[in-house]
Amino acid sequence: MILLTVKSEKKVFQEIYRKVTKTKNITEKQKKRMMKTFGTRFEKAYQTILDRKVKKYIFKPSEKQVWIVIGKGNIYQILPSVNFCSCNDFYFRVIGQEIFLCKHLIAQKLADALEKYVVIVKNEKEFESLMMKLRESPRIKRILSIEELENIRKITSEILSKEKQISITQIRNKLKKVNSTTLTTRHLTAILVADKKKRFHCLKGLWSLAEE
Repeated sequence: MILLTVKSEKKVFQEIYRKVTKTKNITEKQKKRMMKTFGTRFEKAYQTILDRKVKKYIFKPSEKQVWIVIGKGNIYQILPSVNFCSCNDFYFRVIGQEIFLCKHLIAQKLADALEKYVVIVKNEKEFESLMMKLRESPRIKRILSIEELENIRKITSEILSKEKQISITQIRNKLKKVNSTTLTTRHLTAILVADKKKRFHCLKGLWSLAEE
């Protein structure tokens, strides 16, 4: 049932997104269909666009781009190319394949298609300060090195080869026994999602190794 929900949401969104990208306009009929499919996620996402809370940073001269969506008391980073958002809904429902997109991803994608977002041009020197701000977390004391990240993924892979389907909390607890790095479940989830080798799969909150 959950997978059917994801597939139906994906089908509706991609169909409307393609049309909106071409016309630079979203019709009332399309809004009603989005509302029927996504409910309050679409309603809140569209209001976010109207409130000009979708922002695109462009850094000169490199032309690096960073998308953010301003939520209630939080700023969320969006990576459009991989459908990533730093919000809790993404970590627990999108990754768990309960829903196709969180409201922030819907807002960013529609804002991009409609060309209704705020462009902020910054000097290249300001890139790192923005990224540090987006990475801020009271529980994450430092940024892990590439070697540390890969070691965490390697150990997790070994855990999942034995345990099959377990929660992110169980994975974190097992990691603690063999790795000195302190991680929140949210940080660990982000590390597994960002794996370029695509070794990990999550369904209904349970993690396993992806099928080869």
